[in-house]
Parts: sequence; structure tokens; C-alpha cells
Amino acid sequence: MRGQVAFASGLGSEAPPLLLGAGRSLELVDVELARQTYQTAWFAAVQAGPTGDAVFSEICHAILALRHLDGRRPQDVLLDGLALLGMEGLAAAAPTLQQAAGILPNLPDEEVRRWGIAGIAVTAAIWDLEGQLAMASRLLRLVREAGALAELPLSLYSLGFATTWIGDFAGAAALAAETDSVAAATGSHFPPFTLLRLRSLQGRRAESSALIARFIDQSRSAAALRRQRVEHDRNDQSRRRD
Repeated sequence: MRGQVAFASGLGSEAPPLLLGAGRSLELVDVELARQTYQTAWFAAVQAGPTGDAVFSEICHAILALRHLDGRRPQDVLLDGLALLGMEGLAAAAPTLQQAAGILPNLPDEEVRRWGIAGIAVTAAIWDLEGQLAMASRLLRLVREAGALAELPLSLYSLGFATTWIGDFAGAAALAAETDSVAAATGSHFPPFTLLRLRSLQGRRAESSALIARFIDQSRSAAALRRQRVEHDRNDQSRRRD
């Protein structure tokens, strides 16, 4: 739960190791939940950037090891493709990614809620813009219908990513504005990825630089808050022992 909260809150490098550890523990009791946890861990490590590199290969190894414990369902193909992409690069992963992309249109809504983010990453990796846009639109609709506010920023960004690549800058700007509104309402620190991508593609360097600086400041503030909470918890535990 702490890993999921850290990921949904945009807390950088905190989430990947927590989710990796949770996935390993879950393998013993619930393989399906372990797969979903590794999916989130994969994205958390990618989102964390260089700070997530140390644990990223471990996450990919864990995914590929887990596939031998069960059959090859659509979910397995999606995760395998992402793990291979992370471990061996696009050329080696391409056949699995293409197979996964062919599966996506037939996934039921329940599975899209669980695995849609993986599907979007798969289609993005092989430059299947039509498939990426379709999956991102479908996932965002389902998340909105479910009222899943914690998932909404990532789903909005996924559609914003696809929207900018097809040149719909007005649509991307609307999605970026909605992301900011959701982040303000929920207290999320999710990075302004859609707006940053949009301003970069528009060649608006000054605004892009300002967004990067804003996110760095947010990350530093969040890190300081985490340190304060950790210290508070330690002091609280010490007082209880005394």
C-alpha cells in the first residue's frame, strides 16, 4: 500500500523498491496481484528516471522469472514485452510487443483497468499511434467512470502523450489543464508531463524550462516532507518503546 501511495503521489524513487518487495512477497500467495504490482513497479521506476535505474533491472528480472510460474495469458505477454524492452532493448522485444499490441483491442473493460497502462506503453514502444490513442482513450473513460482519482493523473498523461504525437495540441492542452486540476484537488505530486511535452514540441523553451524547475522544486519539497515523516515515525516508535 505504501508503494502504491508513493507512486500515485508522484514521489519519485520511493515507490519502485517498495513495489518490487511487495511483488516478491505476493508471488507466494497471489500470482495475479504480484503481476499487477510488478507492472506498477515498472512504471514507477521509469517515472523515477535515473533514480529508479538501480531497481529497474531487478523489476524486469522479476517479471521474466514470474512468467514461468503460470500460463501465457494476454497479461503475461504485455508484461513480458515491457520486461524484455527494459532488459534487452527494442529489437529483441519487438516480436513480443507486436503480439501484445494485437491482443489489446480484445481485452474486456475489467482487464483494461488492470493492464491498460502496460498496453499503452507497448503501443508507444512500437510507434502504433492509432493503437496507443485507442487504448489511452478507453482507459481514461473507464477510470473516470470508476471515479478512481488516484489513477486519473496517469491516465490523463497517457492520453496526453498520445494526443501530442498526433499533433492535437489543443486537446493536449485541455488534458494538461485537467491534470493540474486533479493534482490540486487530490494533493498529488504527479509531474506536469503532458504540458512539458506539449511546450517542448511547440518549441517554447522558456516555458519548458520553467516547468522543469517547478517539478524539481516539488520533488525537493516532497523529499523533505518524507524525511520529516520518517523522523517523526522513528521518534514516535522510540517513545512507545520507552
